[in-house]
Amino acid sequence: MVRIFALVMVGTWISADVAAGGFHSQAGWMAFIAVGLGLMLFAHRSPFFRRVDASRAERTAGPSREAVYLAPLLAIVGVAMISSAFSAGGPDRYYPVRLVAVAIPFWLCRREDAAMRWSCSWQALAIGVLVFGIWVARRPGVMSGSPTHWAPAVNPMTAWTYIWLLARVIGSVVTVPLAEELAFRGFLTRRLISANFDTVPPGRFTWTSFAVSSLAFGVLHDRWVEGTMAGMLYALAYYRRGSLSDAVAAHTTTNALLSADALITGDWSLFS
Repeated sequence: MVRIFALVMVGTWISADVAAGGFHSQAGWMAFIAVGLGLMLFAHRSPFFRRVDASRAERTAGPSREAVYLAPLLAIVGVAMISSAFSAGGPDRYYPVRLVAVAIPFWLCRREDAAMRWSCSWQALAIGVLVFGIWVARRPGVMSGSPTHWAPAVNPMTAWTYIWLLARVIGSVVTVPLAEELAFRGFLTRRLISANFDTVPPGRFTWTSFAVSSLAFGVLHDRWVEGTMAGMLYALAYYRRGSLSDAVAAHTTTNALLSADALITGDWSLFS
C-alpha cells in the first residue's frame, strides 16, 4: 500500500514518466534496503541482541571498522538508486547529489582513512591503463558494430550541464575509486577470509576471496564481464604490495582515462 501510494504521488506531483519508468522499477528495492538497514541498525543498537563489555566499547569508540570501509559505497549506491529513479531511465540528472552524500562518511571517517598507508607505484598505473584498454575494446558500440552515445543529463548545454559534467568527472576519478576499493579490496577480500577481517594482513591472497570479490565487483557494474576482469586486475595491484592505495591508483587511472574519452567522444556508455 505504501509503495502504491508513493507511486501515485510521484506520478501526480512530479512526473508520470518518472513513476512508470524509474521509480516504479526501483521502489521495491529501495523499500527492501531501507527495511534491511533499519533491522540491522536496530539489532546493532539494541542490548537485547548484543552484549558489549565496557573495555571493548571504549576501544571501539568512533566509527566501526566496517563503516570505514563500507559507508562510502553504501552512500553512493543508496543515493544513486533514488536519484536515478527520478531520471526516468536516462542518465542520472542528479548525479552531483552523490558527491554530497559520499562526502559525509568520508568526513566522519577522515582520521581512519588518513591513518592508512597511501602511496603509489608505476605498476598500479600500468594496470589502470590496461583496464582502460579492455573497457574501450569491449565498448558496446565496438562489440555490436554500431556506436553508442549518451547525451549529457541536460540539453542544451546550460550551467547545470557543466555542473553535472564536473561532478561526473570528480565522482568517477576521485570518490568512486576510493569507495569501491575500500569496500571490495580493503574489506571484502579480507572478510571472505575471516569474520574478524581486521586481523587479516592487507594483501593476503586466497583463491576464494580473489574470485568472489572480483565477481561481486563485476556484478555491481552493468557490463559485468568487463567489471569482473577489472576487479581481478585491481586485486592483483592490491596483492602485489598489500597496499590498498595501489588498487585505488589503478582504478583512478582507468576512470580518468574513461572520463577523458567520454568528454572527447561523447560516449558515456563507457561508464556503464
